[in-house]
Amino acid sequence: MDPSATLWWGVPALFVVIGLVELAKKVGFPAQYAMLLAVAIGIVGGILSTIFANSVLANATMGGVVIGLMASGLWSGVKNASENAPKT
Repeated sequence: MDPSATLWWGVPALFVVIGLVELAKKVGFPAQYAMLLAVAIGIVGGILSTIFANSVLANATMGGVVIGLMASGLWSGVKNASENAPKT
């Protein structure tokens, strides 16, 4: 199976799983269990995407998750860059 072809409500599942696992680790989830968390998110997401394939609510929710993950990554990148910038 081609991982890039697996979509959850129009979003590549791989990116969603990576983003959610990274978010979980940032809030304190033990890194040694990240692989198990990724598998669990993949299983649950696959089941939910099958059950709610044409759901407008599920589509909107996934859009919100993606926007939130992107915004937190952007915020983190800007914050890290500004903290590491040379002081004048």
